[in-house]
Amino acid sequence: MASSMKWLLMGYSGYVTIDDHQTIMTSFGLTLNENVIQSTGVGRIFTGEEFDRFKMDAVRDYPGYDISITCDANFSILNYFLSRVSTGFHSFIEVRFKDDASGIEYYFDKCCLTSLQLSVDNNAAASLTCGFVTFKDEIEVDFDYEHDHRKGRNAPSELVGDVLLPYWAWGVEYPDFTDEDLYTFNISYSQQVTPKFGCYGEDAYNALKPKKIVFGVPEVKYELTYIVADETHTHDYRIHSNRVALSRKTLKVKYKQQFRQETRRLPIDFEFSMTDCYPDTYSPQYANTGDVNKMTISGTVYGKIRYTVTSRG
Repeated sequence: MASSMKWLLMGYSGYVTIDDHQTIMTSFGLTLNENVIQSTGVGRIFTGEEFDRFKMDAVRDYPGYDISITCDANFSILNYFLSRVSTGFHSFIEVRFKDDASGIEYYFDKCCLTSLQLSVDNNAAASLTCGFVTFKDEIEVDFDYEHDHRKGRNAPSELVGDVLLPYWAWGVEYPDFTDEDLYTFNISYSQQVTPKFGCYGEDAYNALKPKKIVFGVPEVKYELTYIVADETHTHDYRIHSNRVALSRKTLKVKYKQQFRQETRRLPIDFEFSMTDCYPDTYSPQYANTGDVNKMTISGTVYGKIRYTVTSRG
């Protein structure tokens, strides 16, 4: 009996846009979370020595969808996110995912940003990991055709080219540490988004869409790893205990590189600074025969984010 073998692509046929900003996506995740209201009442659930059931009645609540996206950072998407988190925190974002090979498409028009992490590692390009939540009673998932690896368009062709942000073009200014000793760094932004449902006295079989959404106060964290090379002294614990949130320690992240725009290269500098930073932990990594001695600093931003872009041409 003859059998046919189906060719599947390893994810290369899918791509995502965020408010029409194209991304060099490396992963996409979607999770449906549905609160089920369970009865805690006492009832006849066993006969003799056997349980007929383990739970009493339950009611389905309104669903929410968690979306996670990881992508290589380019100037367009990074500029978009930094402009958002430095000027506002309660706007809705459009997220669209499409897989040309399978004909699968997800579209969410009102997503709330819940997390954003910028990671820059040694010998690598910068990457972004972002999380969203949206509240819908259903989503449309269309399988228009069987998986076809010969589909031509896949991700937009304009993403191929000079768009990555390499580690050597990044720099960080942080008090008491030498800039050139920086090895890796991560900046993370997160905020709680809570649906406000309320009691409406509605006669319906299914829960109603939340009428309000409550945005929590954003939290910004940083993690810097330095090689142990130059002498330094820091005395964070000598700050008056009541002045920790007003430490006046500023962390500045800078990038300098030429970006390709249409047919020319555009020199652009951008930077963002975080004020009133205070370290929570110092973690030395010493005596590893396969690596250089390093020191990792993790801390919290109590001030705000300031973002600026300048052109050199």
